[in-house]
Amino acid sequence: MTLGLTVGYVCTILCYFLLSFAITPSAPHFVSDTGRLRPGYLVVNCMLWLVCAVTGSYTTATLSAAWFPWLPVTALGVFLVVLTWHHPIETQKQLAGFSSVMMAGSSALGVALGHLLKLK
Repeated sequence: MTLGLTVGYVCTILCYFLLSFAITPSAPHFVSDTGRLRPGYLVVNCMLWLVCAVTGSYTTATLSAAWFPWLPVTALGVFLVVLTWHHPIETQKQLAGFSSVMMAGSSALGVALGHLLKLK
């Protein structure tokens, strides 16, 4: 259970970093304008996080197949929701609540979708 949860979390974060670091240099004006993140990028960021949460949840469910796979997947989901609720974008007062709610929702939906993919 611990291995699946750890690898799923690392997979989620690594996927997110790779996608984020690929987008930022290729479209810097889409990401930020005068030091503030743009609303369009925040929406894209939430969609990227959804894909990464699906990847991490699927990985967790796959590695925890011998156990009850819903238990580590649920733990991953709770951890990702808490993590995204205190996301660094909150320090930016513009759209902070919107970003936190959308990222937390993306986490929960992504974890559920990843687990459903593993069940099929």
